[in-house]
Amino acid sequence: HACGNLGDVAVKAVADAAISGLQPSLLLVSCCLQGRPWAPVADPRPAISALGRGLNVTLPREALQMTNIGCVQGAAARTIKARLGLQWLLKCRGLDGNIATALKGGPRRRDALRGLRDGFAAEVLELHGLAPPSVTELDAAEAHADTAMPALQRLGLLGRLFGDVVELAVVADRACVLADAGLLVEVRTLFPRSASPR
Repeated sequence: HACGNLGDVAVKAVADAAISGLQPSLLLVSCCLQGRPWAPVADPRPAISALGRGLNVTLPREALQMTNIGCVQGAAARTIKARLGLQWLLKCRGLDGNIATALKGGPRRRDALRGLRDGFAAEVLELHGLAPPSVTELDAAEAHADTAMPALQRLGLLGRLFGDVVELAVVADRACVLADAGLLVEVRTLFPRSASPR
């Protein structure tokens, strides 16, 4: 379960081991193909296989981010709704609304599961030296999120389809590196869609 460029690094290391005469094995589940701070991916991501480089396959970060879109329901929907409300609230308070920047050094993304009213919004605003939100502000932020959610859920359906194609392109690129090193390669779906977007 290798985040970001760790998947490419692992594939290259296993391929190098096979080329040097060892008999390595690898079971790899892709994760966060767009990269993470500890495992950054170039933007756009270049192909690592000879075939991919020959075809000049590159994938921009925006496309790689689509691979992380799961089904927008349940806990994921609650988190997204809280983040949409928080984004609106931040903009109303004069901040740029960038959630990643707003959460830096404060609550984690999963804290959004608590919702805006259970301290999540107040913690983020306090982190930026701002007063806690009023009930009126929270009502307005939740109303904004309620209005935005249906369109986001419909867009998520297209994103999931596109994300699957992008993930398959990355997986095929990695598989080609291993196959070129003489390894037997198999690509499979391991989880039902309800369990993971992988």
